[in-house]
Amino acid sequence: MKAAADVALQEIVARLGGELVDGSDVMVRRVDRIGTLQGATSTTIAFLSNPRYQLQLATSAAACVIVAPSLREAAQARGAAIITPDPYLYFARLTQWWAARTQPMARPGVHPTAVVDTGVQIAPTASIGPLVVIEAGAEIGDGAVIGAHCVIESGACVG
Repeated sequence: MKAAADVALQEIVARLGGELVDGSDVMVRRVDRIGTLQGATSTTIAFLSNPRYQLQLATSAAACVIVAPSLREAAQARGAAIITPDPYLYFARLTQWWAARTQPMARPGVHPTAVVDTGVQIAPTASIGPLVVIEAGAEIGDGAVIGAHCVIESGACVG
């Protein structure tokens, strides 16, 4: 199992960039979930990319909000914020990074229910899930994860 979802805001900024701002305890603040401005709790990180929803920013309970430079003052007035030129892109990158660090790592190997042609090359660090079909001539590279029910056609290279 990978690390727990609880993460310090400064770690997020160290990994993804942006500017972390707040006048209080931002250096020790941690978040344990990603969410919306409306549904946020005191441990949620959320984002605002459309100024039309600025009213929600002021009333959100989010621990931290990702915003554009134009919303810096409004975000900082309510608490911690990460300032970035493209909050929507930043949030997308955050969700990918978050998932990678919280989801269990796939175990290398081939699931017993997978159907793999005899001519397939599979790296020892690859993970082939249940009911996967891999056709002749395919190559599965280092660290590749092929999820349940996937079909890798003849001659394809993954990884």
